[in-house]
Amino acid sequence: MSQAELCKLIDVKQGTYSTWELGKYEPPFDKLSSIARITGRSTDWLLGIETNGNRLRKARQAVGWTVQRLAAKLEVPEEYVTEWENGTRELGDGFMTMCANALDVSVEHLTGDKMMPVTHEKISEVNVPCKNCERLQKQIDLLMEEGIAKTRIIENLSKNIKK
Repeated sequence: MSQAELCKLIDVKQGTYSTWELGKYEPPFDKLSSIARITGRSTDWLLGIETNGNRLRKARQAVGWTVQRLAAKLEVPEEYVTEWENGTRELGDGFMTMCANALDVSVEHLTGDKMMPVTHEKISEVNVPCKNCERLQKQIDLLMEEGIAKTRIIENLSKNIKK
């Protein structure tokens, strides 16, 4: 689709659209939404914001895989992978983990998170036999309130066990 055709569809002048493409101005949200709908891209993608889909595409390309190969590996329709990468379909936690495993990267790599917070249920799975379990549980609860990630909690537990 040409720029002129798109401008007609969203009812803007080509000069205005050009200023958006050049980064001089950002389009109003209603126009941005229309462009996203027409082009099949997310608004984040159009604005150049790094998304999970962008990171998924880069990870897939880094291992030399096609959309078809990743879809076959995950046993999902090719459209799912394309829509995840374009940001038009939500990449849920389950599929995020499957993609990360298939591409041999961490979930954190695909989400852009440095450290992912964990839930209390996941922490309770850490079984540390020691005399001071009650004291350690209080420390775990305190760390959970502070939003500390699992690796930090395990480091603290290890230090306390040695004391």
